Amino acid sequence: MIKNTRAIVRKSNEVWRSCRFYKQAMIFTGLLSSEQVSFILRHSHAAPPDDIIAYTDYESVAVRLKPYAENAGEDAFFDFSFSYDENLFGNLEEGYEIVYMSYATHCAVWDYISLHRQNRFEHLDGVILYLDYCRKHKITVKKLFRKCQYRGEDLLHLRKEGKPWR
Repeated sequence: MIKNTRAIVRKSNEVWRSCRFYKQAMIFTGLLSSEQVSFILRHSHAAPPDDIIAYTDYESVAVRLKPYAENAGEDAFFDFSFSYDENLFGNLEEGYEIVYMSYATHCAVWDYISLHRQNRFEHLDGVILYLDYCRKHKITVKKLFRKCQYRGEDLLHLRKEGKPWR
């Protein structure tokens, strides 16, 4: 059962807002770092509904949701070992595709790549897939500046040179 992008984003946000972490934050602080999911991935091959992963930022810790799982709101968990290299780029290498990513998350990913590109990425092919996604969906440094005042490095020129960090 393939879901369209809007339906997946809507369902992921509903699950996040029904999640115990979200409810606890509203009860105790009234504040959240994010009321929306940060990014959503779906396995690009025959994707069953429970093979969709959504991440959101909760008090600087990632929360992993599976919005189409049976007890989605209750099965959410803190991913204390979250990193873009493993959880985004690694999943892209394993055949997942980006369904949705907020502009703020794109800015954070671009900063992450810029900061770590002198080192070796464990999932370099995933970085390349991510930059291809940005090019295809016109996620540019100018657009990121307009949407969230991004002032970092323009990464799309790096992809023109193939795999620049090998």
